[in-house]
Amino acid sequence: MANAKAKSRRIDLRTVLLVSMVTLLVWLLAESRTVRTQIADLSPRLEVGTASGLVARPAPGFAWPESVKVTFSGSTAGLDQVVRSLQGRLELRVGIEVLATPGVHEIDMREVLRTSELIVTAGAGVVEVNPQRVRVEVDSLRETSLPVRIIEPDGVAFESNGRPTPMPGALRVRGPSSVLARLEGAEGLVRLDPALVAGLTPGRAETLGRLRVEVPEDQDRWATRFEPDYVDVALTLRSRTQSLVLSSMPVQIQLAPGEVGRWRVSLPPGGQDLVGVEVTGPSDQIERLRSGQLVPEAVVTLSFDELERGIESKEAQVMGLPTGVQISPEANLMVRLGIQRIGREENGG
Repeated sequence: MANAKAKSRRIDLRTVLLVSMVTLLVWLLAESRTVRTQIADLSPRLEVGTASGLVARPAPGFAWPESVKVTFSGSTAGLDQVVRSLQGRLELRVGIEVLATPGVHEIDMREVLRTSELIVTAGAGVVEVNPQRVRVEVDSLRETSLPVRIIEPDGVAFESNGRPTPMPGALRVRGPSSVLARLEGAEGLVRLDPALVAGLTPGRAETLGRLRVEVPEDQDRWATRFEPDYVDVALTLRSRTQSLVLSSMPVQIQLAPGEVGRWRVSLPPGGQDLVGVEVTGPSDQIERLRSGQLVPEAVVTLSFDELERGIESKEAQVMGLPTGVQISPEANLMVRLGIQRIGREENGG
């Protein structure tokens, strides 16, 4: 009898536990399927694929919200899934939620969420989004180059073949088409510091390293990269004195007025020009010779006595050299001559 009662009590206890567990499961199931609302703060983020050839930003003049307040509706399980998957972000991807065409686009974030696969799969709804709309500017991405120009210090002279030259001579620019269109005809600038240049040795080729390049100002430049930020500059200060080998100079013969027509003076083949004459002098004067501003002449002047003696050679004089320019002592100015007296019959006498 006692054993029967104990057994009955154990059966009753198991029944109570079973009923309690079933009741709890039914309550949990009902709770999970109960429709309720939940508010989440999401941070809207623009996403652009690196291979899309596009760039995007909040439209100019539009205040991009740091977060939007979204009210979701749905079951507890569904809302938990949505909030957990979103991780506090609302992604606006160019080509999916944002049109992949250049221009300004207005995005309805409530519609973006409502039609997202995540929300639909979870069986949730979007009751309200505040703010509901954002404006996005999309532009195509392209590349161009920008020449680099050197701004020289005032009063500093450089060799003609040693003017400041940037290395590299152009910047690579990558950015939105609308920004690059405003760079047409622009330049990158490098300003040479007079104090830096003053420490260089005149006449010696030098290279100044890592000089910053100034790029044109633009109040609405965005998503634009200039490379490199620095360039090297090769230059040669004009030396105080320079040397130059003059171009070949035709030899001119000068006779006293009374001797003209009485003598025939000839130059041997290969000796009609004076060649290889080196001169040295102030840089600015040498530059006048190098540029062709001044063209010196080689002249041989013969006196009556020299004609009578029939000299076979004489040094030429280089005429037309600027002040301070000297002929190198090693220069060969000797000209070979052939002198003949012209007879009466040749003079028509």
